[in-house]
Amino acid sequence: MSSLNWFPHRRLVLSVLGVAILLSVLEVALARLRYPEPSLGLYWVVAFWHILPSWLIPAALLPVIVRIARAAPIDRVSWRANLPVHALAGVAFVLVHLGGTALIRDWQDAEFREIFVGLVSRFAVVDLFCYGAIVGAVQAQVFQAELREREIGLARARLQALRAQLQPHFLFNALNAISSMALNGERERVAQAVNSLSQLLRSALAESIDHEVPLETEMELLDHYLQLEKTRLEDRLCLERRVHPDVRFAMVPSLLLQPLVENAVRHGIERRRGPGRVIIEAAREGLRLRLEVRDSGPGFADGAPSNGRGIGLANTRARLRQLYGADHVLERGAAPEGGARVTILLPFRLAAAPA
Repeated sequence: MSSLNWFPHRRLVLSVLGVAILLSVLEVALARLRYPEPSLGLYWVVAFWHILPSWLIPAALLPVIVRIARAAPIDRVSWRANLPVHALAGVAFVLVHLGGTALIRDWQDAEFREIFVGLVSRFAVVDLFCYGAIVGAVQAQVFQAELREREIGLARARLQALRAQLQPHFLFNALNAISSMALNGERERVAQAVNSLSQLLRSALAESIDHEVPLETEMELLDHYLQLEKTRLEDRLCLERRVHPDVRFAMVPSLLLQPLVENAVRHGIERRRGPGRVIIEAAREGLRLRLEVRDSGPGFADGAPSNGRGIGLANTRARLRQLYGADHVLERGAAPEGGARVTILLPFRLAAAPA
């Protein structure tokens, strides 16, 4: 632990100390220009140590002012009640700063009362302005932090709502598939499908509120879904995974691939008379992670925004916008071998190593 960790607002105080030193040097330089005679004793080092203590007093008082500003905020609700607090604190700041400066100069030069009255008459208004500026800066910082917290809270709520839409949608499709197999008397396939569904739900629920997971975790969750679809479609569904080893632990939104693969199966493979193929690719492209889902179905119909895939793609777009803003790409089009293609580019970030 750093030796400075005990002191609150240490970075701010260190910054003020730096400003105090700079202002002291400037005041010494100005005094030297006004009184160039060496007999006055305004040598650089002596004058600097003569002036610096008066600038260090505000630096020492700064943490107290910050605490008062946070404890008595000036906002729409409480400004009337807290304004007298800051009036008293401002006066106290003036008295302590200028009184301390007078004591220092009394010890060095002349009488305390004469120096103190002179300092108050010259610098009281300046000190009150400085106190108000510090309080205003703290209030602006608090307001900005609260605004950021509200924005994060709204974004998280939006992501939760979007993600909540995915789970029932898939669950209903899976239950419909299981019920169809049960009506056909396919007991073994029903047992396999229920087992795959239970594993899928266990994995999905275990993710809790995490909006991003390593790609390897996302692929494990996707495997449970694909096992369920493979049980239902058997040889009609051919799967191909092309995941590069160096992207296994890249961070991706949870439940990102499942709705895209579900679209590929529902609107691509199931519309074919014979077997179809779904290809899932993941690779790194510079500072980006490229994810791609392709199928050998009929593709996107001309004139239709997504050929029946609008809910899944619109939901995915909204989630990516919430998580990454403009720092992502989602494109749809025709696959090189025919069929539909959805490509996503995300910032490449590796999962943090476990503690």
